[in-house]
Amino acid sequence: MRKIGLLSFILIVLSLPGYAQHYLGVAQSNWSGLLGVEQNPANVVDNRLKFDLELMGLNFGLDNNLAGVNLNKAFTVLNGTGKVKDLFNFSDNKQINLLLPYAEIKLLNVMANINHKNSIAFSFKLRGMNQISNFDGSLFRTIMDSTFSPANNYNVTSQNFNWTANTWSEFNLTYGRVLYERNEHMLKAGLTLKYLGGIKYVSMKGKNMNISFSGAKDSLHVSNTDMQVSSNSFDSTMNLGSNFSDVLNNISGQNGGNGIGADLGLVYEYRPDIDEYTDPKTKALDPGRNKYKFKISLSIKDLGAINYKNSYTVNISGNGIITADDVLKNFLNYGSVKRYTESRGFFVDTFAGTTKVYLPSMFIGSIDYKIWKPFYINLTYLANLANRNNFGNSFYNQICINPRIDTKIFSFSVPVSYSSLTGGTKIGMGLRMGGFYIGMDDMLLLFSNNQYGMNFYTGLFVPINKKKAPRGESENDVKESSNDKVIK
Repeated sequence: MRKIGLLSFILIVLSLPGYAQHYLGVAQSNWSGLLGVEQNPANVVDNRLKFDLELMGLNFGLDNNLAGVNLNKAFTVLNGTGKVKDLFNFSDNKQINLLLPYAEIKLLNVMANINHKNSIAFSFKLRGMNQISNFDGSLFRTIMDSTFSPANNYNVTSQNFNWTANTWSEFNLTYGRVLYERNEHMLKAGLTLKYLGGIKYVSMKGKNMNISFSGAKDSLHVSNTDMQVSSNSFDSTMNLGSNFSDVLNNISGQNGGNGIGADLGLVYEYRPDIDEYTDPKTKALDPGRNKYKFKISLSIKDLGAINYKNSYTVNISGNGIITADDVLKNFLNYGSVKRYTESRGFFVDTFAGTTKVYLPSMFIGSIDYKIWKPFYINLTYLANLANRNNFGNSFYNQICINPRIDTKIFSFSVPVSYSSLTGGTKIGMGLRMGGFYIGMDDMLLLFSNNQYGMNFYTGLFVPINKKKAPRGESENDVKESSNDKVIK
């Protein structure tokens, strides 16, 4: 029989802090600066911040619908009196989806206000996702979990499955402009252009596999197979590359891959009390205060793909017999995939060339409503736009309601979400204090014995807020007056 399953090793990270791709607890704050640009590039303009320097940001997490985690068992596992499998409560889901893990690192990003109607930002990120999508649950556990024994002679048809692990860099330039501003209405738009530097990827996708299992022989009879395995992580001899300098070169897209991506966004604000924020003499708006009763935000994120120039791909088709042990041993190495599948009766075709790996494109729509003074409530819907039949990653649909307290120096929120990935509720929290933020969009693992994910994000930034112009003086008058004083 198989040794301890790779699945247990993968799932052990569920006990770590994790998954936070959307910063739901802090991004809606009107003083979030660059964090607001994470959800909609239009937020870069008419921001309450005049300037924002993000020194660093960390974002790490995971999610799945395969197994919940019981942290009460963690101590017994760590001291050797318990078993790893006791940490997990496996689901009966027929289709398995996992994000294990998702990670993002941000360094020295900057946002600057040019004038009332124009703003720009530049950001640099390192991102990575390891994703398994639409795998048959019984097949997945048969291969990956040593503790699982399915009933003898079961039959499975697995279609449109995908495993993609991808790491890449982003150099992003954002521009935002106020398109229309009259009376109680304001409309602004934003665009982020991305230069993508592909670092490493490995992917397996399949249109179809018919599998029958014989428990006595621990073997899988596979027929009508149509799948591909592809990666740039192997050299011409089909050995896994491990040169760290090669990875550094790939960050800029020199030796790995490169591509172009984009984010698009629109924001509409309804301002019924606009006179309250308008100077009666100059008719200038107060730049330091929020003016809307509600706003609607619409954006499309992560359009684009990375072209990996030096990729090796194996096309596998036909019929054959494999064992679960052999899958674990041979499908982690590009060369052995070809040799093993040919030896088991499959037709194998290999080629080298350029492979396109797509970004996790998604739609984000939200409505933000001001209840009274610093109290707001936000409704956000996130929808996947990526084609999961391609090489690439994707997110999962989610809806979130998020009450918050939001002031210039402090914000606190409690996002409550429903996730289509797990089919369950997530509760988080987000805190911003001056130039520091920390939060989780899913923290129930700390309190529940059967939670399917967790996340954590934090960062430091240097905010320079817009100041309220003195009555009778416009914002430009204040600047000119300050310059005259300096000259004198």
